Amino acid sequence: MVWCRCGRVCIIKTSWTDAHSGFRFYSCPIEGSRCGWIDWFDPPMCERTVQIIPGLLKARNRHETAIEELTSQLRKIKMYLMFSWLGFLSIVVMYILA
Repeated sequence: MVWCRCGRVCIIKTSWTDAHSGFRFYSCPIEGSRCGWIDWFDPPMCERTVQIIPGLLKARNRHETAIEELTSQLRKIKMYLMFSWLGFLSIVVMYILA
């Protein structure tokens, strides 16, 4: 168990800055505490890993955004297809009944 300068049990947070993406660290549990105590939970990564991770995270975020946009477009296309079939069926029914 790790304690901060306030005498409280530290919590583990994850850093998402470019310099330390994905690194976990101990932090004071009080948000905005003036204690200012932090310590790294994870051992240091090699320099190459530190360089690669930010690019991978950005690419992943771009892909997730693209997936959301494509899912939305697919939903719209399915709705258009359903309405076109309903229109077609209504024309066929009107033709048969006439």
